[in-house]
Amino acid sequence: MTLVKIIRLVFFALTVGLASVANADETSVGFSMNCNSIEGEGQTASVLSGHELNSFREKAANTLTHLSCRIGMDHPVELCHLNNRWPLDAETWLIQTYCGHGAYLISSAWFIESHDGVAPIQLKYPTFDWSFADSEKQIIESIIATGFTRTSVLTESFFDPSTQLISHRSYCCAGDLSTNIQWLAKDGAFKLQNLEVDGIQNGNLSPQLVVQYD
Repeated sequence: MTLVKIIRLVFFALTVGLASVANADETSVGFSMNCNSIEGEGQTASVLSGHELNSFREKAANTLTHLSCRIGMDHPVELCHLNNRWPLDAETWLIQTYCGHGAYLISSAWFIESHDGVAPIQLKYPTFDWSFADSEKQIIESIIATGFTRTSVLTESFFDPSTQLISHRSYCCAGDLSTNIQWLAKDGAFKLQNLEVDGIQNGNLSPQLVVQYD
């Protein structure tokens, strides 16, 4: 075998090897989603899908792991529509990406992407200590504010670009116990806007705590 043929065979083997590595890398992203099927099918301009979605989730993989989001490719196609992005200004995007789902609540992780990279947003909300004079009859004795906490993962959440509001809702017991929170995107920050909490289980959707913030 001539030297030229040997060189060609070695080059071919290297090419095949590199292609195999590239294919492995493309399919081994732990947080990729099988959303290629909705790409170009008339989805709204904000929906992330296909290569763009997988590329973003790869960049955010470490954070998604920290947030305990689901790993794998077994997601129903309807969950692909929970991966969205909206421009906040000329250099900044607000991004929602699917995180996980349970019996009736779907969670998503929220990020800011800019020239500085990708970072989870930190949405502040208040916490309260509920005391009941009669827990069986669900009679409230007091509701005491205990401080604030932050989150980057929301349930049943969406962003309305016309109002610049992020909305979050968590609930159980057919919605009888629920928390609704809204944040306003303004001047590069997310400000707590509205809070409603229904903390008693009495068969009615009747929040006992309603707060509007300036």
